[in-house]
Amino acid sequence: MQEALATCRDAGGGTVWLPAGTYRVSDTLEVFAYCTLRGDHRDLDEQPLGDPDAPAGLGTVLEARLPSGDDGPALLRVGGSAGVVGLTTYYPEQDAADPVPFGWTVEVPGLAWIGNENYMLSTVQDVTLLNSYRGIGISTMRNDRGEGPGAQGHELANVRNVSGTVLREGAAGYNGADVGVWEDVRFDNGYWAGAGAAYGAPDRAVLDAWTRAHGTGFVLADLEWDQFVGLHAADYAVGIRMVKGPRASFTGVFVDAEIRDTDVAVLVENSDQRWGSAFASSVLEGSEAAVRNTSAGYVKLTDTTVSGALEGTVHTLEGPGQVPEPGRPGPPRSPTGASSTSRRRPTTCRARRSSSPTPTRPPGSRRRSTTQGRPVAASCTCPPAGTRCAGTCRCRPGSSCAARRRCRTARRSWSRRERC
Repeated sequence: MQEALATCRDAGGGTVWLPAGTYRVSDTLEVFAYCTLRGDHRDLDEQPLGDPDAPAGLGTVLEARLPSGDDGPALLRVGGSAGVVGLTTYYPEQDAADPVPFGWTVEVPGLAWIGNENYMLSTVQDVTLLNSYRGIGISTMRNDRGEGPGAQGHELANVRNVSGTVLREGAAGYNGADVGVWEDVRFDNGYWAGAGAAYGAPDRAVLDAWTRAHGTGFVLADLEWDQFVGLHAADYAVGIRMVKGPRASFTGVFVDAEIRDTDVAVLVENSDQRWGSAFASSVLEGSEAAVRNTSAGYVKLTDTTVSGALEGTVHTLEGPGQVPEPGRPGPPRSPTGASSTSRRRPTTCRARRSSSPTPTRPPGSRRRSTTQGRPVAASCTCPPAGTRCAGTCRCRPGSSCAARRRCRTARRSWSRRERC
């Protein structure tokens, strides 16, 4: 495989195609600038295991037989204007009860690797991380020429339609100099728990216990105005953690985020005090806090459902027509710090305005589907073909709802006025 990628590089770029099957990988696969490593992907959200209409197997599977360790090698390293597309990764030596540390499954080094040719436009798309310890690391690699933190940067990274079970850190992004795109990135323990005996599927409760004690869904640092759409994380200690980067502070906007069953849904340790961060049309659930903001910046929640305390400077708005009053962090809070005006997100899709609101869950309860052991929204009713996105119907990972793909496709193509 590496020889094929080198031949692709020497030809000036192109695609290396991996047909469906299982490929044993014992060292880092380097996808050079202008090259794409593409496989035959089976999207488990569209074609869950057990679906009689789905093809057999998981498509193109990279079986990672790499040295373990926190500083272990990455499985895939992606250069500039390059990508990995349509792959499933699996670590046969991973243990849910006593996880084995491994390096990043996908590493996007930017300037840190070789030089300017790898600086921008790296893509990770249509990828399933079945049981990674660390998922996607962007600008997490030290510069291979010994240059300083500024020479580890990247620009315009694209992470789209990535899903899976990642134990320690789902994805981390540092040192982004311009707007990247993260779209439909979903981390949930049900993917590995429902994978079957062929992939050593563990008990879901064992996975949940470990990730809830040790795991983080997203670690985001000095990314300048990356756009985050459709991020999902469940059963982590922290869903989204914003930290200080080597060059600047975090600024970003999240739309349609869904962070559930966490201790702290959003932990803001550092953000730019001029712009802060914002969430719109999202769900944030934390047993300790929905938002814990210890930074000098603010967090703005618009049309967002929260469960848990709001700590620090948090502005809570009903919709785009409302602006916060100067000097006020949001609505009155109860003595525990939780908002005293919690609200349910309304249905925004025109095709679904008549739908009934999603019923509330009893505190501490968890709804699980029988499909691969993953959570599914309690009142999820998939829309018929040709209608717009289902609004309050949130087809969670593991449902057999093919409408999820239609919603993703529609979100890219509809006009701004019509989109959900």
